[in-house]
Amino acid sequence: MPITDGTANYIMQTDGSGQVSFVAPATIGDGTGTDNQDLSLTANTLSLTNDATTVDLSGYLDNTDNQNLTGATLTGTSLQIDIENGTSTTVDLAPMLPADVSTFAAVRILMSADQSFTGSGWEKINFDTVSFDLTTNFNTANTRFNVTTAGIYRVNVRFIAIRQVLLPTLLVLQFM
Repeated sequence: MPITDGTANYIMQTDGSGQVSFVAPATIGDGTGTDNQDLSLTANTLSLTNDATTVDLSGYLDNTDNQNLTGATLTGTSLQIDIENGTSTTVDLAPMLPADVSTFAAVRILMSADQSFTGSGWEKINFDTVSFDLTTNFNTANTRFNVTTAGIYRVNVRFIAIRQVLLPTLLVLQFM
């Protein structure tokens, strides 16, 4: 190490034999104080400007990464992805969901058979089949959806009426 401090903004340089000195940055590299070179890739050859040495990358291209997804399984919030000739991986989807989805009321109900209507007065549609009911809000005994949590609900209804005589049909949803 030099005995004295160098000049401000100078850098230390060694001659490889143990001699260390302070030099101005403009005296090293390309003379501008930097070692500015461009990296380029042509086909499978990597090279630097101002350097005759190249790196052949073709040995790293074995083109054997030909895999397909063979399956996906969702259990709760864990998605398992199966990879052909590879190791399956699991992704936790919980961070993508709202804080507590257990309070979300979601239900899909159907009729297992056609229903005949008298054509006069109010008629109740007899939904008797539950595809899913996340919070058990639908009661099949009285065919009612019980709202247990205050909030905004979206209701989608598909109603098909087949009549021999054309009469006006009005569908009214009654929420209790």
